[in-house]
Order: sequence, then structure tokens, then C-alpha cells
Amino acid sequence: MKKQFYVTIEGQQVPVTEEVYRAYNQPVWAEEKRQERSKRCQISNGKGGVKRCEGNCSKCSHGRNGSILSLDCLEENGSHLADTKVADPQQLFEDRLLTEALWAAVTDLEPENQMIIQLFCKGATERDISKAVGLSQKGVNKRKSKLFAILYSKLKDFE
Repeated sequence: MKKQFYVTIEGQQVPVTEEVYRAYNQPVWAEEKRQERSKRCQISNGKGGVKRCEGNCSKCSHGRNGSILSLDCLEENGSHLADTKVADPQQLFEDRLLTEALWAAVTDLEPENQMIIQLFCKGATERDISKAVGLSQKGVNKRKSKLFAILYSKLKDFE
């Protein structure tokens, strides 16, 4: 028996193919993974770099040192992820302030870096971004990490 796949559109379950189901949910899954990663602190990898802590966060002595800012880009794309949240006016106001500050910080970046951030927020893969800006995929990955660190330092007052 073939498994049925559904997406929720305007409150109704609509049957779709597995391909459509995956394409529809991929941005949500990606954002959930980014949010999960953002909760993990960064620790030394012993080689002069950093890596994500894999320990139990409730017992962690690092206290989320150097965690990367989670970008709620899906809200900009009209994702249905926002439908699962309960609206809190104070939180909405704070989110709006953070979003405005984030995009103000992005406009201070070089045009190529702005494009990388904008494409990332639209859900483009590193491979797609590398084709658009003329860098290798690894170059985009490194640049994206540096850009997130820059944006995080500019927005550290919003923690």
C-alpha cells in the first residue's frame, strides 16, 4: 500500500505526491534544524576552530557561548511555520524590532554579502548561492559563517 502525503492549505488537508510534500516542508524542516543548532553553544575543536557542543545543555558549563543568531527568515517567505505559534503582542513587537535591526545590519554589508544573506533567507542551497555569486560551495559556507558572526555581533543587544 502506497503511503499518502498531505499538506495543510487554508486549514484543509490536501493530498499531494511525496515530491510536493517534501518540497513544501523542506523550508520548515531546515528552519527547525537551524533553530535546534542555534540552541547549541560553540566550543573549541582543539585545532584553533570551533564546533557545536554535543553535550547535555542542562548540564553544560559553556552556557551557549558564541551561539549563532537564528534568522527567522521563513516569516519573510510566508511559511506556515508561524501558524503553530500563539501570538504574544510583546513577543511580536520584539521580533519586529529584531527583524528591522537585522535587515538594517544586512544593508551595511557589501552587495555580494547582502546577496548571500538574501538568497539564504529565501531557502537557496549553498550550491545555488555559489552559482549566483561565483564562489565555490565551500567558499559560500565559510562566508556565510563569517556573515552570521558579523550579524550576531551587531545584534548582540537583542539577546
